Amino acid sequence: MVHGQTLTTSTISSDGATYSLTIKADTILHSTEGSWDFPSITKDETGTVEF
Repeated sequence: MVHGQTLTTSTISSDGATYSLTIKADTILHSTEGSWDFPSITKDETGTVEF
């Protein structure tokens, strides 16, 4: 039995394409000595990627 696969690629218009994304931080910077206020730390950033 032979199995085939067809690959197709999308066509991006000359205007391009923009995707919104959220960047998850893997570390949180903080002071080595108190007082710590972790709820005030922004852990994520938003951005875009354009083609």
